[in-house]
Amino acid sequence: MKRRSGLLFCLVALSCASAPEKKILKETDYQIWQKDLALRVSRESDNLQLRAELAEIALINEDFATALKTVRELMSKMPGDIRALRLREIEILRYSWQLDEALARLDAYVEAYPKDAATAQLIKRRPVIAASKALPAPLKTSPYTKNPFPGFSFAEVMQAPEVIYLDGPQKEIFADIKTLAAIDQNLWLKPLGKSPQISWDIGDDADIHHFPVMPPRSVNPSEPPGFVQNRGGTLTLYGAEGPEENLAFLQKRGCSLPAFSPWRDFFVASCKKDDHRDLLLFRRAGSDWQETSIAGNINTPFDELAPRISADGNYLFFASDGHPGYGAFDYYFARIVYNKGGGIEFTGAVNFGPQVNTFHNEVYPLQVSPLAEGIIFSAEGKEGLIGKATGGGLPRVQNTFSCRFIAYGENGAVSQPLTLTPLKGDARPAITILSGEKSPWLRLVMGAQYRISFRTAAGSEFAFNVKAPSNKEANFTIERFSVAAISSAIRLTYDDDVTQVTQQIRPEIEKAAARLKENPDLHVLIEGHADNIGGAGYNQGLSEKRAEAAKKQFMQLGIQPHRITTRGWGQDRPLNANSNKEERTANRRIEILLVR
Repeated sequence: MKRRSGLLFCLVALSCASAPEKKILKETDYQIWQKDLALRVSRESDNLQLRAELAEIALINEDFATALKTVRELMSKMPGDIRALRLREIEILRYSWQLDEALARLDAYVEAYPKDAATAQLIKRRPVIAASKALPAPLKTSPYTKNPFPGFSFAEVMQAPEVIYLDGPQKEIFADIKTLAAIDQNLWLKPLGKSPQISWDIGDDADIHHFPVMPPRSVNPSEPPGFVQNRGGTLTLYGAEGPEENLAFLQKRGCSLPAFSPWRDFFVASCKKDDHRDLLLFRRAGSDWQETSIAGNINTPFDELAPRISADGNYLFFASDGHPGYGAFDYYFARIVYNKGGGIEFTGAVNFGPQVNTFHNEVYPLQVSPLAEGIIFSAEGKEGLIGKATGGGLPRVQNTFSCRFIAYGENGAVSQPLTLTPLKGDARPAITILSGEKSPWLRLVMGAQYRISFRTAAGSEFAFNVKAPSNKEANFTIERFSVAAISSAIRLTYDDDVTQVTQQIRPEIEKAAARLKENPDLHVLIEGHADNIGGAGYNQGLSEKRAEAAKKQFMQLGIQPHRITTRGWGQDRPLNANSNKEERTANRRIEILLVR
């Protein structure tokens, strides 16, 4: 794999300086280190080793002027071959955004050393540097913050963390994902000086977890959204339901840990291809996964790593050192487009820009948090996992929540296929699910609107619209609905145009609330209905208001909102023909059903 060299470089005829331990030293230590080195160099002007070390520490401190000046002084004093220094000069010029001069020095190197081993890579890299000139200039001050989201640990804010446990001297990340609590608030990734790699060796001590969606702390831990785990060299996909799934083919294919869509119908992984790594798309085909190349300008002749898919399924995030950027590896995003025929396409790669990327390696990991407008990522040379409030042009990610649908009727739940059709706020095509007594857990985009349709066992067709909640702290939810008039339901009638809970209705609601308090496993389904006077649209709103008024009454009696489901059926489910005053009165009603 093509990698950028580490921060310290070896000079011909000089021993290599020891690599600075950024994981131990703080940024203030680096400033002190540089001042000390500058003083020593002034005293020992002939000590080339000290000058080399000063150049690298100045680079870590983003003091490009000192780094460039020191390297050029070394070039004037260095006896013999100075090719390594000339290469370093090109790098520093690029990092300090002096791109025209960097290209000029690159061309001079290629002309002077046409057969050098580095020349082929420089020729390959030149178009990337030239194209970088179109990007906004890097920011002079790094606008990063340790924790831009008060009240949340990074383990909870991040939507797709990879948590790596390594024993021994390279112990990296500390977090207790099972309890959603960070052991150390400053969750971080030690700068490695190269692309982080994943080992699939049998017996490896590494324990790697990947959660497609990190749930908020209020989620019931018995219903996890699913995760991928590598333990002892075995890569396995676990879900909230069903058997685990072996993903050993990814290991054989030389792929990274996969990034799953929130719907788990596809994933993206970084896989070996010749002398570099590309991103590949894997679509579910029955019980197997079908590998597909990603079209467009996502992949380059260099490395594309660390794919992530946003919580709402709308964006692919990844790191690359082959697109125009600010250093070696930068973060990029691409929009995911869902075709009507079910196909998946990716728009071109977009650099996250100077509010995220630096001249350091930005590789691992990255997500846009839906809890606040921010980017969560690690940056080489920056201590800690770093967040930055997003600016204009960056993707806006919506949160999601999990739900399951349960149908109730005279004969219990109905086992029929269910079709989920996004209407607004979700880009996916319609999805048909073979449902049993309960549908599988489905992930919906918060605030989006959907149409749910299915046929009952008797052949009747039912369809209704639902709007996913927009509450950031929404729990995993069960959507309940009835499929027929149910004799066991509590049926309460209303006068014409009345929506509020009346004195005649309140006692029945109080009785139902008392039963709910005695039986914490029960939930209440409230369905509003109307007669056929006034038009379908008006009656639909009337039925919804009746159900919501009853819900408010239950809440005032101490019943938690997540135990209450409301549905308005308008005039679509009458008990009779609405042919006279008495029949219309019977149809103006709510039905209260206590269900599990």
